[in-house]
Amino acid sequence: MCDSPPIVMDSVSTDSNYYTPSYSPRSPALPPDKIDSCDLERTTVRWALQLSSDVLQQIRDGRRVSDGEWSAALCAADLCNDLWPSEAPAAGRPVTPAIEKAHLNTDQKAHPLRRKSNSRAAVLPPELIRTIFSYVDSSRSPHHSPTAAQERAGKQSTLLSCLLVNRHWYSVASARLWRNPYLPSLAVLLRLVFCTRLSSLNKRTSLGNKVYRLDLFRLRLREPAATSMLHVIARSFPELRVLRLDIRQFTARTINYLFECCRHLHTFALRGDPNAHTGRYGKEEDWAPSNVVHFVAGLGKLKALDLHNMKRDERTATIYHTVMNSVGSNLRHLNLGRTWVLDDVVIGIARRCSQLETIVLEENLEITDVAIKALAESCPQLRFVKLRNCIGIGDEGVTALALSCPNLEALGISYSRCTDRSLKVVARSCKNLHTLFMNDLWLESEDTLIELVERRGARLKTLGMCGCEVVSDRFIQAVAKNCPVLQELDIAGCGGDDVPQPITQASLEELMSGCTRLRSLLVNGIDGLSDEFVLQLSRQIWTEQFWLEPPEELSGT
Repeated sequence: MCDSPPIVMDSVSTDSNYYTPSYSPRSPALPPDKIDSCDLERTTVRWALQLSSDVLQQIRDGRRVSDGEWSAALCAADLCNDLWPSEAPAAGRPVTPAIEKAHLNTDQKAHPLRRKSNSRAAVLPPELIRTIFSYVDSSRSPHHSPTAAQERAGKQSTLLSCLLVNRHWYSVASARLWRNPYLPSLAVLLRLVFCTRLSSLNKRTSLGNKVYRLDLFRLRLREPAATSMLHVIARSFPELRVLRLDIRQFTARTINYLFECCRHLHTFALRGDPNAHTGRYGKEEDWAPSNVVHFVAGLGKLKALDLHNMKRDERTATIYHTVMNSVGSNLRHLNLGRTWVLDDVVIGIARRCSQLETIVLEENLEITDVAIKALAESCPQLRFVKLRNCIGIGDEGVTALALSCPNLEALGISYSRCTDRSLKVVARSCKNLHTLFMNDLWLESEDTLIELVERRGARLKTLGMCGCEVVSDRFIQAVAKNCPVLQELDIAGCGGDDVPQPITQASLEELMSGCTRLRSLLVNGIDGLSDEFVLQLSRQIWTEQFWLEPPEELSGT
């Protein structure tokens, strides 16, 4: 699952308010009620060192060290090295310059964060410092870049260094550092929880209250092994607004507990598969509203819900009906992609959530035009609709969307049963359309596509039409003439033996001259293009596959 040591659940207290090791450390040098917010990291490290010292003393005395104590000591040592490295670090582990300068003997009276700074940076107004720090905010890093993980880790380290400069910088940087922590492994999550639990002794400066977003997708937790950790997370971060989980075999009881503790959630994402759990009376607990009252109450407050790729079985069907009957008018963004739901669930949610702006239903093979027509009728504010590979949806449903949703901006109908008929309605009615994916549609005439770019080309930024056989040089020339802001174009596999004017290198060069903002162009599979031309093209522009990505509101960024 990750490269971290195994979780030791006996180190977690059963008390609902505290996370403590299974042993009691000595009293800190600074009483909890006297902790200043600027000294929090320094005091946390001092406590962490004390925990490690206690374990080492037990070893010297020949006493047994439990697994929970080992786990807490290792976590404390890592936390100490990360937040307060020594002046002589281990080989291969560099010290952040800003932290090294701030490192003083713990017995010194003058702490670097308490000293008055002569630097002009110390007197900059907070709003200006916030603007500067926004450039090292890890939440602004691209999520799909190959180097995204390194960028986020680097930005988080930089924010930590800024936090240790002075009180003024601390007050601004701490909110950004803790609001959206980057958690690449379970070990990092354990250190975060450990640090927040140490700080929770002082209610005014509890770090857990500063954490607004947790993305645990990459950790892939599994119940029941991770149940205690999930409960600790819920208790440690009560002010969470955004929570993204990937849990194998999750139970209704755990999800209900998360919503009970985190009452401010407005964005929730859940991956995995549900698991039946036997209650104290031997009966199997399910997702009926009476068993998940806090989950039901939380659903009514959500603005974004993402249940993408949840397995379909009897228990999952119960979950979806609970969701259908519990979501409220606050819901704006919904992802039910690859959930294999039926028309009744989509219709029920649409009728309760008339303010929906985003709906993702890709690869739900049994959804039909009946559900899409009900969605269009009930949710006229829709801006983003993704129906990729919904083979039961055709012209009737998409036509209803185009006519009833005037704000429609992004539409994905690839691999559906749509034809020229619905595309003509989209071209004439969707005045705000800027993104359209229609890969592998069975079209009769290229004139439909040319009409589309002539009417909507001024706004089009992304156009995906891989495998459309009717495309020829005429369409490429129309795009070059009518789409000045186009950024992404997928024409891979377009054209065919029956096309009178096949796509040529000259028309593609004209396209790049006319669309000066073009950054992605897919041309693989087009006959008549030489390998040299494709290689030259790849040096000028991105030629790899791109997709219709859901809006950022679904991920809470």
